[in-house]
Amino acid sequence: MNKKVLAVILTVAMLVLLLAGCGGKDAKQGDKKAEGAKYTFRLAETHPPEHPTAQADKEFAKLVAERSN
Repeated sequence: MNKKVLAVILTVAMLVLLLAGCGGKDAKQGDKKAEGAKYTFRLAETHPPEHPTAQADKEFAKLVAERSN
């Protein structure tokens, strides 16, 4: 795997882990209201599909979809 692609994927993975640990007080206590909150995120990319950051974006979206249903 290309070193740049690997670096981008690892950076994105670290961001996901960092954001996963940023749950609020209510989420940690199992508050039903906090668990029911729904969010929609959009990611924009200006590079062509074969560019490493575009590939990392697709992998990131796949991982988020798998882990968040």
